[in-house]
Amino acid sequence: RQIRMLGLDGKYTQLLVDNLPGPRGLNVVQGLSFIPGPWIDNISISKGTGSVSGGYESITGQINVAMRNPENAEPLHINLYTSDAGRLEWNHVSAHQVGRRWSTALLSHAELGTTINDRNGDTFLDTPLKRDIVLRNEWKFRGDRGVRGEYSVSAIHMDRLAGQTAAFEQLSKPFAELQSFLKDTLPVPSNPWTAATEISRLEATAKTGYVFPGQSWKSIGSQFVVSKHNQDHKFGNRSYSGTENYFRGNVLFSSIINNTNHKFTSGISVVYDDFNEVGTWSAESDEWYASNDTLVRTEIVPGAFFEYTWTAGERLVVVAGLRGDHHNMYGAFASPRLHLRYSIAEETSLKLVAGRGFRTANVF
Repeated sequence: RQIRMLGLDGKYTQLLVDNLPGPRGLNVVQGLSFIPGPWIDNISISKGTGSVSGGYESITGQINVAMRNPENAEPLHINLYTSDAGRLEWNHVSAHQVGRRWSTALLSHAELGTTINDRNGDTFLDTPLKRDIVLRNEWKFRGDRGVRGEYSVSAIHMDRLAGQTAAFEQLSKPFAELQSFLKDTLPVPSNPWTAATEISRLEATAKTGYVFPGQSWKSIGSQFVVSKHNQDHKFGNRSYSGTENYFRGNVLFSSIINNTNHKFTSGISVVYDDFNEVGTWSAESDEWYASNDTLVRTEIVPGAFFEYTWTAGERLVVVAGLRGDHHNMYGAFASPRLHLRYSIAEETSLKLVAGRGFRTANVF
């Protein structure tokens, strides 16, 4: 699944969820599958390098997916789907007021597909067998003295089985044999080609802000996200196992210079990203037999940023930002960025974007 808007897609576009890091790292390929459509409130995009407050990974653009939350979700929304291909799907969003200051939203998604379909008769499954469950709980706090808070926790489990139908026709409960598929220990006649995937993910986020009384343009806030991601794959005779532990913390201060035509945001951030990946390719006819490739790395990246916004009347807006980071493996680097927009008419504008971005490649 991909988001492709105005030419923005691919790994050089930074994906955000509620302005926090979204699908990235080991989660970048399957990550959008963990965001069910009925959960989305809106999607906004920025072409070119994005805001420096969002980090250094935006290169060709930023896409922010805003989720339904306690303030904009319906009291109860349920979406059910089924098809003759054997796919069953459940989506649920509900908002609840808990006291005067607290409100919460519960979101759930489940998908099940266990029907073996081979309508074109090529001996391969037309669609993978799947079993997914995604849960999210978000809380909002609105204090009396300018304190605001948004906190969420998400849990995900995904199973996929694909390949030749002969591997599944004799199994009444194929997902019960998922580990056998992953470890290639399932005794199946004629040794058909199979593919198996198992992904588990746990993520928590916290955003806390304070708006100064009588100064709505002046605020201080923090953003934290922590996640643990595990995935196992097997495609034919190639196996892969990956684990990523991720943490990002952001502290921001926003204010103005003289008047609201001159705004700025400054802050500090730190990223901790720990990877452990193992790939195995065992084939008797190849020189690389029963061998393992292991990629282990731990990235620690502290940084600081400053962004200035100048609004000249109703036509011209200039956003200039600079952030500096120090990577424990690749040293120090700077990310200057400039956004300029000039409105020629009510529905016509010119935009100019320039800047630098960086990302670490995950080879597997």
